[in-house]
Amino acid sequence: MDENPTDAKEQFELAGKYHRGEGVPKDLEKAYSWYLKSAEQGYVWAWNMLSFYHEEGWFVQKDEKKAAYYKAKFIGQLTYDAEQGDAEAMHTLGCQYAYGGEKTQDELKTAIHWYAKAVEKFTEAADRGDADAQYKLSEVLENQYTLYAANYMNIKPELKKEARYWRTKAAENGHVDAQCHSGLSYIVGIEGHPKDLGKAIYWFTKAAEQGSPKGMCHLGDCDRDLKNMEKANYWYAKAAEQGNRDAMYRLGINCYKGDGIPKDVEKAKHWITLAAEKGHADAKEALTRLNAGKPPEKSAGCYVATCVYGSYDCPQVLTLRRYRDSRLSKSWLGRRFISVYYAVSPKVVELFGDRKWFNGLCKPIIESIVRKLQNSGVDSGPYSDSGRLR
Repeated sequence: MDENPTDAKEQFELAGKYHRGEGVPKDLEKAYSWYLKSAEQGYVWAWNMLSFYHEEGWFVQKDEKKAAYYKAKFIGQLTYDAEQGDAEAMHTLGCQYAYGGEKTQDELKTAIHWYAKAVEKFTEAADRGDADAQYKLSEVLENQYTLYAANYMNIKPELKKEARYWRTKAAENGHVDAQCHSGLSYIVGIEGHPKDLGKAIYWFTKAAEQGSPKGMCHLGDCDRDLKNMEKANYWYAKAAEQGNRDAMYRLGINCYKGDGIPKDVEKAKHWITLAAEKGHADAKEALTRLNAGKPPEKSAGCYVATCVYGSYDCPQVLTLRRYRDSRLSKSWLGRRFISVYYAVSPKVVELFGDRKWFNGLCKPIIESIVRKLQNSGVDSGPYSDSGRLR
């Protein structure tokens, strides 16, 4: 990794590593500095991150005016790029106007406009057989569906059907993200797909055959669910060797437990350390426990909330964790909800966690819940989990 990059995109990527603590110690001051350098060279996503820093008070003091200034720079550059025919800028603009807090009718109409433009532009390339355009088109169509359903109570099943069509076309044309996405859809049983482990394995295998570490890790998960731990560890090892942090963490846990592989605490610590260095939240906790002489038990994390806020120990997630243990777990219905949440949430995060609209859609909902909990007396201070809830 270049420690002093001059390229704007490389500066942005380095800032992200400091922001997440991925491969380097987490340092928001250094992250902010590199985001600023990247933004000064006109890298559009750096403007967006600077707006978040001032909006949330990360390293810098909260400053609504500066947050608005950087957000305006971000939107302004996106608008210029979209008007020049950039389909990805059109899609991103649609997401910006559709998600994140209360939206006016004018903002929603603007979102609809840019989504429609993005669909038109991506369709041109998709019709020519461009697999990347086919997959991106499916994402825009999914976002259109969500916008209409969430804001106008107007369910448009044809958008879902068309999104599934283009995602399948992209998968058939060798797009590994589309293949993994399709596989996960069959695992969870969403987006018009029935639960079908065989079809999930088919798509994950297609991705793995192209060298996709994500596909390999998903194959490992399938074999784990089939109780074939030796084969699961084979895929986890293949994916881990290519830098997949989820596979590193799973392989490390299995090495510690001797689950389908000879028990080896040193190897366990090796893989868990590598996963932690790449920003894996559960691995960071597991490593802390290992260093304290404790077993690296799986975290009872608030998966969606942790994905949205990027930390298991931020005030919002601490509030939710405390509510889970002190109140929700005290009733049968609450325990049932927790059980379902832990079963479904990881797959939802795997499927949607890296999409730009996911944070914008979930964050306002979570913050509303957190505010109500805090107003009712649930604390947001430091907290140690009582353990995985059954």
